[in-house]
Amino acid sequence: MKTAIYHYSLGKQKEVQASDFIRGSSFPPGKFTCPECGENVFLTSRKYSILFSHYEKKETSPECDRRVDGKSSLTIYERIGLPLYLRINNGNFYLSMGFRPISFDILQTASREGAYIEISENVRNSLNKYKYFINQERFYSDATTFIPIDFIPRHEHQYSISFSKGDSGYSLKKIWSDYADGFSNAGALFTSNECGGKKIRHGDSISSNKDYYWVRKDTEIPKYISGIEMKLCGNLVLKDEKYYVFKGSFIASLSNQRQFRQLAGYLKKYMKVFLLEKQPEIIPLWPPCVRVCDGYDVSDVGKDIFCNVVSGNETPKVFIYQSSKIYPREPLIKKTSAENRIISFRISSESILVNVDRKMISTGTYFKYTKTELEELESEIVEIENNEYCDVNSLHQIRTDKELKFQTLTDVEVIRVDRRGNISKSKSTDGTLEIKELMYQDRIYILSHNRLIYSANIEREKISSYDDIKLYDLLKAHNKDVRVVMPVGVRKIIIKMLISYSASKKYLYDYLEKNTIPVTLANLLGGNKNARWRL
Repeated sequence: MKTAIYHYSLGKQKEVQASDFIRGSSFPPGKFTCPECGENVFLTSRKYSILFSHYEKKETSPECDRRVDGKSSLTIYERIGLPLYLRINNGNFYLSMGFRPISFDILQTASREGAYIEISENVRNSLNKYKYFINQERFYSDATTFIPIDFIPRHEHQYSISFSKGDSGYSLKKIWSDYADGFSNAGALFTSNECGGKKIRHGDSISSNKDYYWVRKDTEIPKYISGIEMKLCGNLVLKDEKYYVFKGSFIASLSNQRQFRQLAGYLKKYMKVFLLEKQPEIIPLWPPCVRVCDGYDVSDVGKDIFCNVVSGNETPKVFIYQSSKIYPREPLIKKTSAENRIISFRISSESILVNVDRKMISTGTYFKYTKTELEELESEIVEIENNEYCDVNSLHQIRTDKELKFQTLTDVEVIRVDRRGNISKSKSTDGTLEIKELMYQDRIYILSHNRLIYSANIEREKISSYDDIKLYDLLKAHNKDVRVVMPVGVRKIIIKMLISYSASKKYLYDYLEKNTIPVTLANLLGGNKNARWRL
């Protein structure tokens, strides 16, 4: 095995290659672990290479080698397996297996072939085997499909997923997998959210002071281990057995290394997970995202998303998987301060998986494009320093010689991104917010209740291409023409004109206040596309 997890310090880890170390290097047991099963591994020298090897070879060891290093044909989803979820319904707990969305074309092909999957124990002569036909009634093309599970494999074995023969089986396996992680003898840990939680896969990590669910056979939590703060909150009743569900957190700090080491040792030995000082993750900064169980829904496709990178490592790494591609991309990480690091990547119509510090981990963050309609807030006003007024929903370019004073019906949050990608935030007070020292190529975003209501580019001052006096004469000549209700598009153009044409303000303000405009001008400004006014 070429890859392992290196526990270089208490509460810290990073993914390393055997080739990173000098031949003959010696390390104490426990410094390296298998990313797949969580068991200890050690460095061993071969004739032409250095590899990691398990201390004790088991029947699953070859599978670890296959999934950790991966064959060229294995996708990230095949390697990490299908996720298990603890679901809550009317206060009751249920166990489900999550099947990732599949395209409508694959779903149609599978349905036409009569394709199916079988979920079973990875144990000989098991009676736990369930068949599910793949069709539009059973599986979703735009959301995760949750299949109820009423058994847990014995002896710490994995769930096995087998596919029927056919053209669709190969494609389905790339998106799903042929296995799902099982339970250890001490149970399993799940993340905690309003939906329930997702199972922490063997070999993955958790952090202190965060809530988790612990599903176990015993009716009590071990009392001889300090730092386990959990309470019984329900039961998980399966076909042949009953489990108890506890909720709480693991309290530990590196300031008490002895207690941290004891708790981390217990979790590693019995739960096969690693306790870290700081859980690696990314936090979206911009644009606004909707938090879902496994990640975020993003409404802007084809645009960059900015995220903060959280890691306990001095030099974190980020791995981005596009759809079901095999190899990840490593984005540039910008260090904006001693604590903050930022990455950006483009959102496409395909789902994106982002892992921090480790290529293969089940606790990564998913980003998925979801079309949503954002409601604009009406009557939002921008007051520019020289007393020029314009509608905030219509001003999309601001000159650098201006200072802005926002007057809003409700308090808003303003996010400012400079040309180097640095992000700053500010909030309005009593509906008023001022922005000064505008810089060229800055971008300003205004959010109300986490919803985007306005954005603008900061540009250098431009000289108008049309003579102000000529415009004044044109408006004066048509001022007594028959008027029509002002179209929304024309209103936006007039608001922009207020900035550049000072002599014509008298007429422009009159149009805005009365919400009417001479029909001839309406046609010039937008009513007739062939005679549209060009600014």
